[in-house]
Amino acid sequence: MKQTRVAHLLKKIHNSRPLLSMLKRMEMEPITPEIMLNKINASLSREVLTHHIVRKSLTYLEEHMPSLDSRFFTVVHGDVNHNNWLLSDRDELFLVDWEGAMIADPAIDIGMLLYNYVPQQQWSEWLETYGVQESLNLNKRMKWYTVIQSIGLVQWYEEQKRYKDMNTWLKFLNEVMNSNMFI
Repeated sequence: MKQTRVAHLLKKIHNSRPLLSMLKRMEMEPITPEIMLNKINASLSREVLTHHIVRKSLTYLEEHMPSLDSRFFTVVHGDVNHNNWLLSDRDELFLVDWEGAMIADPAIDIGMLLYNYVPQQQWSEWLETYGVQESLNLNKRMKWYTVIQSIGLVQWYEEQKRYKDMNTWLKFLNEVMNSNMFI
């Protein structure tokens, strides 16, 4: 996940005009942070809400919601975990499982990838390879989206009664919330 070609392929996807056109032809509307927060708030069970870190994270999300112009949103995969990156017999890299694709802030994909797979001291170099400069604004957005996606995964695993995985994501959520405390 730290490889140069991962950053390059993700950038190519995020900059793809044909993919963006296709999603727009399918009448897909941009997904804003406000829409994401409303969806997550509507989906959480009482069980998930009993966890202090989830409640603390929801407060963080409300207080730090990014304000963005959706005209600049791109194609976002929405599930960049390592299981969705495949290498062909010809050494070609593919990103599969597009059911979560959306028009949104590319920081959604970048944040989950970096927080899960790239040590923080290497973020600046990875982002440079991707083609952007690390900034406070980008770091804030990456953290916000990683927090909200992590809460969604906690809820999903709770619904599936996969409590070990749910606890793994609760631990991860706690780590994200306690990292970059200045954000």
